[in-house]
Amino acid sequence: MSRASLARRALVGLSALALFSLLYSLAADDGLWPRLPAGALHGTDLIAGFAAGLGLLWLLTLPKRTATSVQNETRGRGDAATRGEET
Repeated sequence: MSRASLARRALVGLSALALFSLLYSLAADDGLWPRLPAGALHGTDLIAGFAAGLGLLWLLTLPKRTATSVQNETRGRGDAATRGEET
């Protein structure tokens, strides 16, 4: 994935989050969004934080991809055999 593609995805995601936040805030102010009773989401932040921590731990324990392993994965692409040409 190129840097431009990643930046584009991040921009689209942040724009969608901003739009949702705006619509949610407007709906909550007008009373269109249901109000939860106090304590309805008790402990949800702990569960979400624990799940995020496990995900981060998993990402940090993945084996590192070295330049050599990337070259080995891409070796053979673009040669005559993969283009269907005879050698």
